[in-house]
Amino acid sequence: SLLFENEQIYQRIRYLSSHGVDPDFVTFVSYPYRFVRKDGAAVRTWQFRTDFISSELASFVSVLKQTNWKALPLWMTEYNYTLEQRNPLNDIRFRGAYIVNSMVRVCSQVEGAGYYMLSDIYSEWADTNRLLFGGCGILNKNGIAKPSYFALYFLSMVKKYKAAASSDYFLTTDG
Repeated sequence: SLLFENEQIYQRIRYLSSHGVDPDFVTFVSYPYRFVRKDGAAVRTWQFRTDFISSELASFVSVLKQTNWKALPLWMTEYNYTLEQRNPLNDIRFRGAYIVNSMVRVCSQVEGAGYYMLSDIYSEWADTNRLLFGGCGILNKNGIAKPSYFALYFLSMVKKYKAAASSDYFLTTDG
């Protein structure tokens, strides 16, 4: 969904289906960017909204419903609110809240989700001698857990069935 409009996605699925491609599941990637044409060039613009992932997912599902892939399990294999490796929001509680909020909005529509990325060590450079430097990892370069780690840990303990949810709470049960 990062690079394609709905019609392009639909046409690709139709092409693959017409050539006998029958997947077992569909993957979905979500980062809050839009590519727009400006003076003939593709420009990436940041579209931060708390409902970005859920609205992108709804749009993607609407395309899937028009195809023979509509009943396939959907996996959100990557998501984040930014691709930037020097964003101070990556190191604070905001990011943990963003993760929980995003998952509450989409958990009933996806089989699983993978957050981008595990460790800051992949974005370490000569200028990253501080403990926290805005890397995208849920662990800093020394393996110390950030608030985003604890959000994912919390979500790993959520029960199978959603009993109730709003913008302020998320209640689950195992039966």
